[in-house]
Amino acid sequence: MQETIINTKVALLGIGGLGSQILYHLSALGFHNINALDFDTLELSNFNRQLLYSEKDINKLKTELAEERISSFNPNVNLNVTNKRIECAEDVMKHIEGSDYVICVADKPTLHIQDWVNEAVVKLGKPLVSGGVLNTRGRFYSMLPGKTGCVECHKRTIIESDVIVNKQLDSMHQVNFQRNNAAISPNVAMLAGAIVNEFLGLVTGIQTPTSLGKMMELNFLTYQTYPISEWNKKEDCPVCHSAPVTVGK
Repeated sequence: MQETIINTKVALLGIGGLGSQILYHLSALGFHNINALDFDTLELSNFNRQLLYSEKDINKLKTELAEERISSFNPNVNLNVTNKRIECAEDVMKHIEGSDYVICVADKPTLHIQDWVNEAVVKLGKPLVSGGVLNTRGRFYSMLPGKTGCVECHKRTIIESDVIVNKQLDSMHQVNFQRNNAAISPNVAMLAGAIVNEFLGLVTGIQTPTSLGKMMELNFLTYQTYPISEWNKKEDCPVCHSAPVTVGK
């Protein structure tokens, strides 16, 4: 099992609040091949949730700081970092094409990043675990292209069951909606742990991920975890209808 972990190639999108803690977890578990991407610089406001960095490093690139910190923490980790803002699905594909699995915790641009990542992992057949933080709860899901439904399948399932959702999405696009970050480190740590545990089960088979084809919610006030939506692969999905079945490496 440890040999599998060491040899697994991981693509990590985002090394901010969630991503920086996930990167630490992966390094501690023994994942030695990590390809990480971010575009941001460190700001003072980041320190309520981003524990990988130090105040003396303000205004420096998070990618360079992450490489330096992880190298000190676990010199066995082969961490390749890319400083780039994702602007299309092709950007995602270029970053993940040499990896076995993808973890996405990038959140910008809010209305497009999940669609771009979804398109990329489906086209390349890469298993995905993804998640994000809301004010009082975190959410995460996982998918196996060609086996579970994809993000587009999820959206269509929700729209079919609630027509108001489609109107809300249209309104958000019209105002270029961006989600504000209200996360704090204890809550981020809980969600990061849940995401890495799901990922570990996917890679090693030690447990079946609870979030396959499900949107799971972790309530930071009650500490309960439960599914809030569930979806199957849609035969008419324009993204994944012809995706080959993948089961990892």
